[in-house]
Amino acid sequence: MGPSTTFSTTSNPTASYGDLATGDAVTVILTAPDGAPSTGIPVTSVADSGAAPTVTCVVDGLATSPGSLGGVNIQVVFGGHRGHHGHGHGRNAQATPVRRNVNLHRAFATTEVTPQSLAVTFDPSTVFVDPGNPSATPAQILPGDRLTITWTLPPGTPPGTTPAAEVVDHGPPGPIRYVAEGTASAPGSLTGVGLTVSHLFPNAAPQFAGGSVLPVVFDANTTFVDVGSPGATLDHIATGDTLIVVWTAPVHTAAVNLPAAARVIDLGQTPAQQPDA
Repeated sequence: MGPSTTFSTTSNPTASYGDLATGDAVTVILTAPDGAPSTGIPVTSVADSGAAPTVTCVVDGLATSPGSLGGVNIQVVFGGHRGHHGHGHGRNAQATPVRRNVNLHRAFATTEVTPQSLAVTFDPSTVFVDPGNPSATPAQILPGDRLTITWTLPPGTPPGTTPAAEVVDHGPPGPIRYVAEGTASAPGSLTGVGLTVSHLFPNAAPQFAGGSVLPVVFDANTTFVDVGSPGATLDHIATGDTLIVVWTAPVHTAAVNLPAAARVIDLGQTPAQQPDA
C-alpha cells in the first residue's frame, strides 16, 4: 500500500487502516498496465467488509462424563437418522447421529466412520435447556444423556474450541429391543437357561459373540412361547432346543448386563438333534 491508497469500510467510506481487524474480509484493487506483474505495484484501494458472518454448527451426542458448569464430554456417532433415539428395533436405534454442517468436519481428526469424542465447554452465556426440568443446570447432565450442542462460530472455526451457545439435554435414550438366537446349553428352569449363541441379529447387544454361552435370566414378566406345546413353561426347555430370546434394555447395554428376558420362543430341536424313534 502507498500514500495514495484509499481505505473504506461498509459503514465509513473514509475509514483508516486502524479500523482493519484480524479476520475481516477485504477487497483489494490494483491498477497496473496490461501484462505487467502485480508485485511491487501500490494498492489503489482496500475495501473492508468486516467480519464474515457467523455460521451455526449443531452436533448430537451422548454425554460420556457428568456435566458441570464448565462443560461436558460427548461421544458422537456418525450416520443414522435423527429421530431414532430411544425406540425402534434396527441398527439406527442405537445410533446417535450427527447433523451435517459445513463446519462440522473440522471438529474431528478422523473420518466419519467410528464414534468420536469431543470436549464441550460452557460459559455463563451458554443457554441450557432440559425439557423435563426447566430449572436444571448443566451440572445435572448425566453420562448417557442425549445432548444437542449448538455453536455460533466464525467460518472455519472448529466446534469445541469455543464455548457452546446452547445445550439441550434430552435425557437418556429409551429402551430398545435386543434379540439373539441359539441353543439351550442345559435344561431350562423357571429362573434361567444358558444360551449358546448361534445367530447375531443386527440389533444384538454389544459384546455378543457367536458360539459363546450367555446366561439368560427369567422372571415373572418373561413371556414363554413353545411352538410345539402351547401350555409349556420355561422349565420345559430341553438341552439343545433352539431358542429366540428378546430383551428390552437401554441402548448400549452389554450382553452380560442384560436384564431378565422379555420373551423366549422355544423352536424345539431340529430333526438332526432329535433321538431316533
